[in-house]
Amino acid sequence: MFSSAETVSAESASQKAPYRLVPNPALYVCESRKPRKRWAEAEQLDLLVSKVLSGDALYRRHCQRIISLQARLKLRVSRSAWVLYLYLEEAEVERLTYALDRVAAEARARGRRSRGR
Repeated sequence: MFSSAETVSAESASQKAPYRLVPNPALYVCESRKPRKRWAEAEQLDLLVSKVLSGDALYRRHCQRIISLQARLKLRVSRSAWVLYLYLEEAEVERLTYALDRVAAEARARGRRSRGR
């Protein structure tokens, strides 16, 4: 899932869709350097979060509301404003993901320390 966007070539710009969503190459550089252990921990955390939230009705309502508001916004703003919004949303998601990863890692480390005593 990538929300990064960039302008396509000048030839394509004259067509109806001057923007396209493409993967951000920086993501590959950053993620490819993570140790395998960290990948496994991140996958475990993703699985846990999915299990916890999959049955949560309030979480689903929040998601549906966000999707609805995004659809309404997309109809009312220019394409360039929409792309800018996607960049902003991506930055917010990265910040929240980082915070959740840090909190989960700290909780996991504390749990290991307390079991080791």
